[in-house]
Amino acid sequence: KGGRTMSVVVEPELTFVCFKWKRITTGVQLPNVIDYSARHVNTLRNMLERHVRIPHRLVCVTDQADYIDSRIEVIPLWDHCRYLGGCYNRLWVFSEEAREYFGDRFCCIDLDCVLVNDCTSIFDRPEDFVINTYNPMIYNEFSPRFKGMDQHYNGGLFMMNAGCRASVWGEFDYETVPPLMIEDQRVVGSDQAWIRYHLGKREARWGNAEGVFEARQVGRHLPPEAKLVMFAGKRDPSTFPYQWVRGHWQ
Repeated sequence: KGGRTMSVVVEPELTFVCFKWKRITTGVQLPNVIDYSARHVNTLRNMLERHVRIPHRLVCVTDQADYIDSRIEVIPLWDHCRYLGGCYNRLWVFSEEAREYFGDRFCCIDLDCVLVNDCTSIFDRPEDFVINTYNPMIYNEFSPRFKGMDQHYNGGLFMMNAGCRASVWGEFDYETVPPLMIEDQRVVGSDQAWIRYHLGKREARWGNAEGVFEARQVGRHLPPEAKLVMFAGKRDPSTFPYQWVRGHWQ
C-alpha cells in the first residue's frame, strides 16, 4: 500500500575472476607474456555484460588497482608462493578458503580473451569443474618445441565449484613441483602444467564445439560458431588490427 515498490537484489550465480600483477624476476619466467593494464580489466567487464546472460560479477585480483572500473570488485593480490614465478600463485583459487572471496562457483578467465557472441551456454555448465582445451595441433604448427606434449588443459579459462579440486593446492609442494614441471616433457607452463599433472585427463573441457577458439585458429576471419576467442602467448587483443577483434574488444 501507499505505492511503495521493493527492489529485488539478484545474487550472482557466478563470479568471474581475473588477475593483473606486476611481473617479478624470481622463479619461473614464462616466455611470451604481456603486461596488462586496467583497460584490459575494464574491457573484460564490458564484454561479460554484453555476452553473459546469467547473474554474475567480476573480481580482479591485483596489486595494481588504479583506474579499474568501480563495477569491478578488487581483491589485493595474495602472496602464497609468488616468488616461484609463472602463475603458481594463482593456484590458491583451488583451496577451500577461496570460497570466502569468490563464492560457491567461479570462473577464472584470462585478460587476453575476446567475447564475440552470447557466451551463456559456455558458463551455464553443470560439471563441478570444467577447463579449456589445450589443442596441441595449434601449437605444434607454430613451434616444434611443443611436439610430443600432452598438456590437454589450457589454464586461461576454467570454472569450478569452490573447493571441488582442493588437492590441486593442498598437494602442491613449493620445492618439488616447479622443477618437476620443467622436467616432465608432457606439460607446458606453470599452474596449468601442475593442473594437468595432478588431475590427469579426466576433466570436462571446453573446445571448438562449445564455441571456444584460439586466436591462431581464427586468423582474420571469425567463424560464425565462435563465442569466445583466447589469445595465448604474447599477443595482445588490444593491438590486433583484425576487424573482428576491433569490433568486439571494447
